[in-house]
Amino acid sequence: MFEAYFNETRRYLKSMPVEERDEMLQFYAESALDRGMNEADLVQRYGSPRQFARTLRLAYVLDVEGATGDTVKSSTKLSVFQPRNYWEVLSLILLTLFASPVLVPLALFILFSLVAFIIGFIGLLGLLYILVVGMLAAGIGCMVLSVMVFTQNWATAFFLFGSGLVLTGLVITFLPVMFMVTKWLLSQLWSGVTWLGRKLVPKQLSREERVS
Repeated sequence: MFEAYFNETRRYLKSMPVEERDEMLQFYAESALDRGMNEADLVQRYGSPRQFARTLRLAYVLDVEGATGDTVKSSTKLSVFQPRNYWEVLSLILLTLFASPVLVPLALFILFSLVAFIIGFIGLLGLLYILVVGMLAAGIGCMVLSVMVFTQNWATAFFLFGSGLVLTGLVITFLPVMFMVTKWLLSQLWSGVTWLGRKLVPKQLSREERVS
């Protein structure tokens, strides 16, 4: 009745772990059987097998509650905090948006905004790290120079050595702050991406579908 629909969906989910994929599809197949649905009903409810697979993959990676069925153990799901999943989720979101003509402008806006953010983010970080490296080089240079001029002018040597220590200390203090700010910015970006991804998962996939 609808085996062809789920078989085609399975082909589009070949990158998923086999056990989780099969349990997830079994969950929806049993739900469809309980509801007496046919293939046309599945297409109307979930879209084409390609669209359904894309949505399931997004729900799986983001661990949307109820979307993957009771039988899929959360301990075996991919961690959304793995860097390799950032680009996977972003690509799934963009593909989901581009699949709907109404949402294409939003997809383009998100894509261009993301590119602009990444360019600006990398540029800002680059300037900050260049500043830090410059301060560190200046600090080390001052301390080396202080040793060289110590026999000629000890006051200048102490001034240079003190300046070098101050610059080096600022670098040591500033680096952890930079790392924390970088981590915070990335976490905020990821929170926005996951929020958008969860909004794209249809409501019928984010709750239990079994018929009592």
